[in-house]
Amino acid sequence: LKILPESKVQSGTKVTIHCQVSVSFSNISHLEHLFKFLRDDVQIHTANTTEDSVDYEINPARVADSGNYGCLVLVKNKRKASNIKRLDVTGMQCFLFSIVWMSVHIGDCFLSCDYEINVIAGTSRSNSSNGIQVKVKGDYTK
Repeated sequence: LKILPESKVQSGTKVTIHCQVSVSFSNISHLEHLFKFLRDDVQIHTANTTEDSVDYEINPARVADSGNYGCLVLVKNKRKASNIKRLDVTGMQCFLFSIVWMSVHIGDCFLSCDYEINVIAGTSRSNSSNGIQVKVKGDYTK
């Protein structure tokens, strides 16, 4: 099992999980392989092929794609599990948001935004967005 371009990437990177098998059977050509890709012991993709390798692409990779990846190959009632590789995706994607205020106070306000998500490996927090200063004049009532 290989993780390309590497096992630690920034959010938005194209990641390829590459699984390759080497099988020796005499007098059998075009042997059928069943590849099963796993993340944190949960099956996420399968592929049937006569090829000796399969790629699983994550494009674009997000923090939620972080985890322990493995591959299981089944050939002729035989099975072999790959080594486990950890993928760490860091950095949160940028996003747009709008704010609806129900009540505000008059004066200077400073607005910024950040967020966090929970993944198996723990909590990941975004960078804070650019902040903007807002001057509130008058009174807003519904």
